[in-house]
Amino acid sequence: MKAKSLWLVASLLGVLGFAFYKLSRFDAEEMPYETRLKDGRFELRRYPALAVARTGLRSGRDDSFQRLFDFISGANNRQEKIPMTTPVLFERESGARGTMTFLMSEATAQRGVPHPQTSEVELDLRPAAEVAVKRFGGGMREENERQALAELRAWIQSRGLVVEGEPIIAYYDSPFIPDPLRRNEAMLRITRR
Repeated sequence: MKAKSLWLVASLLGVLGFAFYKLSRFDAEEMPYETRLKDGRFELRRYPALAVARTGLRSGRDDSFQRLFDFISGANNRQEKIPMTTPVLFERESGARGTMTFLMSEATAQRGVPHPQTSEVELDLRPAAEVAVKRFGGGMREENERQALAELRAWIQSRGLVVEGEPIIAYYDSPFIPDPLRRNEAMLRITRR
């Protein structure tokens, strides 16, 4: 009886481990970058040019994630499934407006990104950039984002760097991952003085 119980517990742990893996960032290709400087939870990184699909964020109930997810699930001119990558990027302008961006995998970019079936999803190429990054945990809450961005701006200023463009918030994990285990990042493009 003990062996059967032990086998049942081991099987359950295996299933839970597999589910955690499939719902986490570990099952997705991560955006490539080169770390230029690491200082605790802060980094300076160099990102190459990246192919992306993006859609606008709206105030109120927003279906931006679903529009992008439909696109990578086959709502494109080739009805092709595109692998999910990590992170998902949010660039917010004033208020709730802004964009949500999915990064295209290297393989997808090399063979050519299929065209979306809706005009609400647009394709683009993000230019190479130097980016200052602050890693933070927790859920997708504006207070977490604001605090991380304030700390990042202070760190950037202490380094004598200059910010260029709007803030970017990168979320690496599924909403099913518990808040304390999540990886999030505040990012600001920078330019040298």
